Amino acid sequence: MRKVMAKNSYQTEWNGINLLEIAKDKATLNKNGLPNSLFYKKFYNKLKEKSFNVNDEWKNLKRNTSTMLESIINDVANELNIEAKKLSIISIGCGLGIVELPFIEKGYNITLHEIQSESLDFIKEKVKQRNLNIRTIEGNITDLMIMEKYDIVYLGFIEYTFTQKKEYQKFLSSLYNLLNTNGYLISIESTPDFTKKNLKNYVGDFLRIIGLKRKHPKDAIYWGVLRTLDEKIFFWKKSGFTLKEYGIIDANFLNILYRSKDLNNKIQTNNSIGFLIGKK
Repeated sequence: MRKVMAKNSYQTEWNGINLLEIAKDKATLNKNGLPNSLFYKKFYNKLKEKSFNVNDEWKNLKRNTSTMLESIINDVANELNIEAKKLSIISIGCGLGIVELPFIEKGYNITLHEIQSESLDFIKEKVKQRNLNIRTIEGNITDLMIMEKYDIVYLGFIEYTFTQKKEYQKFLSSLYNLLNTNGYLISIESTPDFTKKNLKNYVGDFLRIIGLKRKHPKDAIYWGVLRTLDEKIFFWKKSGFTLKEYGIIDANFLNILYRSKDLNNKIQTNNSIGFLIGKK
C-alpha cells in the first residue's frame, strides 16, 4: 500500500466571499502565508454584511456534524456514568457556532471558543433571539490562561491551520491541559486518508462545500495542512492522549465506515473525513 502523506490545502472563495481580495492586504497573512486573526476579522465582517447568509449545503453539513457529535457525547457520558447535559464541554474554534447551537438549545453545558469576537456575532444573535444564555471565550487557545477544566474538548475542521509540527504539538498540549482527569478530546477533521473508490463523489462534494482545493490553483490562498490519521495519532499520543477510537466517516456524516480495528487494511489514497476520540 502506498504511504499516505499529509497534503497542503488551498482556498479561493467561501459562500460568495472572495478570499483573494481580503488577502491582498499582506497584513492579513502570517509568516507561513496562512490567514491570521486580521484576515478572519475582515472575513467575518464581510459575512455579517451578507447577514451571515451561508448556503444550505454548509448548514446541512454542520447539522449532520451536530448529530454525530451528540451521539459521541452520549457515549462518553455512558462511559463516565454522567448525564450528558451535565458534562462540561468546550468547542474550540467554533466559527459561526452552527454545530453548537443545538446543544445550547437543548441545555448542554457548553462553552464556545474563537480567536476573534466577530465570528461569534452570529451565534450571540441567535441565542439572544431565543432568550438563551451563552458562554464564550475569545483569544488564541495556546496563550489563554483558562482555569476551568472540561470533560470534553471538541474540535471541528480547525487542525489544518496548524501547519508547523511544533505549533500543532503545542496546540494539542494546551487542549490536554484543559481536560479533567479522564476527560475526552473529540475531533472531526479532513484527512488525506480514503476508503472506498465509490465514495469519491462524497469526498468531492465535501471538499466543494467547505471550499478546499486538492491541487494548488494559480490564484489561491494557502489554507493549511491535511494530516493523515497516522500523523494525528502520533501527535495525540505524544501530547499524552490515549486513543480510544478513530476511523473514517462518509462526507455526509451518516455513518462510520471503518473503525480502528480494520482501518489499516482499508485505506487508499485521496481526501476524506476522519474522526479521533482521545482520553486524558
